[in-house]
Amino acid sequence: DFAYFIQEGDLPIASYKKNKRDQLRDDIVAIINEFPDSSIVTQMRLSLRKFNEFEEKVRLATERLKPPE
Repeated sequence: DFAYFIQEGDLPIASYKKNKRDQLRDDIVAIINEFPDSSIVTQMRLSLRKFNEFEEKVRLATERLKPPE
């Protein structure tokens, strides 16, 4: 899962499995924070940024689809 994330900036976990995706993202953030000088962390940061941008787009699109209250 980590290798896929680093390469693709996404997780090989379905988007409806939010808890599992959130946990893996939290693990990635922990690695970035624990090893900030690691050579792979630069790519992990880029992938995390890409992932977060995608998640935000999905969240906004989902909100737009909800019926007005």
